[in-house]
Amino acid sequence: MARRMPTGRQRQAGFTYLGLLILLVLMGVVLAQAGTLWSQTRQREREADLLFYGDQFRQAIAAYYLAQTPNAYPQTLNDLLEDPRVPYTRRFLRQIYPDPMTGKRDWILIKAPGNGIMGVYSPAPGTPLKQGNFRAADAAFAGAKSYAAWQFEVSNTPNAPAGATSAAETTSAPAPEASRQTTNPTPSAKNESGQAY
Repeated sequence: MARRMPTGRQRQAGFTYLGLLILLVLMGVVLAQAGTLWSQTRQREREADLLFYGDQFRQAIAAYYLAQTPNAYPQTLNDLLEDPRVPYTRRFLRQIYPDPMTGKRDWILIKAPGNGIMGVYSPAPGTPLKQGNFRAADAAFAGAKSYAAWQFEVSNTPNAPAGATSAAETTSAPAPEASRQTTNPTPSAKNESGQAY
């Protein structure tokens, strides 16, 4: 029996099918690359928020420490929303920000030598995309292998201004202990009365 040659229409259908397969493969590659790019962009945005919120905590803790004599660190993050040491409303922070990396208020607290809280950091896993070009206060974050290395703490030197604690500043003091504390405050809606936050 003689073998039938494919007609022009059959050949065209075969090429069309092959073309569709190639198109689908290319679309899959493009979508995968777009997904990776979007994921990295979103991570960079969260890291920028983490740097901003962490600095807000650091400044608020430093302001709390210096606001009254004798100097003392806050006992809880809620103390930054309303200073319990005075009979009037004094704020150092507008709200307890959620950790942008986890989406929760699950900051790990850095305990001050003696008592109180001298800083916070994120419990998020993973390695930061940002590895350089930090502000001076965050210069120690360069080359960090984890978000836990981004520790937003004030100097433990008495009467020191707000800023990241450098290795030189902490050599004379015991290493701070970190403890996890989940905070879900309900900030009051009182006026800020012109006080620092």
